[in-house]
Amino acid sequence: MPPSNATKDVNDLGIRSAYVSTPLSDDHFTCPICLDLYVNIVSIPCGHNYCKGCVEIYWKERNIFTCPDSALAEADKLLEESLRAIERARAEILARIEVKRKEQEDRAGEFIEKIEQDIVELEKKKKEFEKLLEAEDHISFLQV
Repeated sequence: MPPSNATKDVNDLGIRSAYVSTPLSDDHFTCPICLDLYVNIVSIPCGHNYCKGCVEIYWKERNIFTCPDSALAEADKLLEESLRAIERARAEILARIEVKRKEQEDRAGEFIEKIEQDIVELEKKKKEFEKLLEAEDHISFLQV
């Protein structure tokens, strides 16, 4: 007697179980703390699974009773915030350095300009002194 529609296999109807169609990765069988296969697996209230010994040691060492994955997420968040703060500080320092560099460059330009003016004055004085040396009557040259 042929099977009735009610007793047909689920696969015959073209329906597949999610468990069958989705291959499970090693993550489904390994503890996120020790990264090994679960030993005495326990589920904590948030739904994450761990080896009983791993989660007990984790809680004992830290004296906090939160989900290790949540703690890692919080640590990642704090790390990202710290990195952003460091990057902001770095950018601020570089901006300050650039301001100081520009100030020094401006000062150097002013100093160079002053030196160039001094050179022009010294060249004028040199020409006057050379004229004085060439003049036969030094006293008359000075009076003019």
